[in-house]
Amino acid sequence: QLAEVRTRIKRGGRKVMASLQALRDARRAVVDEAQNMKQEMMPVMKSFYQPLKKAIQRIEKDNSGWAEKYKVEVTERKRLHNLVLELKGNIRVFCRVRPMLPHEQSQAGNEQAVFFPEDGRPELPENNIAVADDVKGTEKVFEFDSSFGPKSTQEEVFNEVEALVTSVLDGFNVCIFAYGQTGSGKTYTMEGSDTDKGINPRTLSRLFDQVTERSNAYSYAVEFAILEIYNEEIRDLLDTTPGKKLEVRQGPDGNYVQDLALFPVASYDEVIEIWGKARSNRTTFSNNVNEHSSRS
Repeated sequence: QLAEVRTRIKRGGRKVMASLQALRDARRAVVDEAQNMKQEMMPVMKSFYQPLKKAIQRIEKDNSGWAEKYKVEVTERKRLHNLVLELKGNIRVFCRVRPMLPHEQSQAGNEQAVFFPEDGRPELPENNIAVADDVKGTEKVFEFDSSFGPKSTQEEVFNEVEALVTSVLDGFNVCIFAYGQTGSGKTYTMEGSDTDKGINPRTLSRLFDQVTERSNAYSYAVEFAILEIYNEEIRDLLDTTPGKKLEVRQGPDGNYVQDLALFPVASYDEVIEIWGKARSNRTTFSNNVNEHSSRS
């Protein structure tokens, strides 16, 4: 029985050795084939390498040239854009007249007193308005850089100031403010409503749109602050700490309010959220036109 077992083991061992030898032969064949392929491919790879290297170097050189050209074009665009605005006037005055309200129309003797060219007054030049005084029987004509009648839209008004957003990102100081008597529509023009936004929200939205558009070439940090001046006193609407004293100072970049709270913002939505908190701190009173008319 032992002899028979030995015989079977020897037989199995010979088969294993034969299989190992076959594997060695197959491995040697694969190695030889790989060497042959390497020898055949090397000349081909070398023939591609130098032209490919030169092409990459040429592209890198061209890209470097285009980057410089792009910088030159951006600088020129800035110059021309702000030159156009400067030619229009560094200080521009617009006039907007709101429509008569229902309670005004219902009062006897209330009639239209401000006329635009589109009110059947073709003799009035563009952006000129006529103001009539029925008591004296006189009429005066005033000229503005732009004028907006009672039928004007929020979008039409914003279109006249939209270019200033670009100037802000180009490094210029920009100020837009509304001036007029109580109930003349300042708050509506600047803030608007939830469904018909005014200059402020439209400007901020466009500002962040342009920041996103320029993100490949520029990095911007935006900070938000809001204040009111009421009874000749400056109030920080984002920091209502009692007794906080704020004063206007003059710095290398112009006037600024010392110790005014600044909040970093990264999106339009962040601004609107903070702005909502600030608006709740404004000084307001109701009048015949606006229940929450600003007093600052």
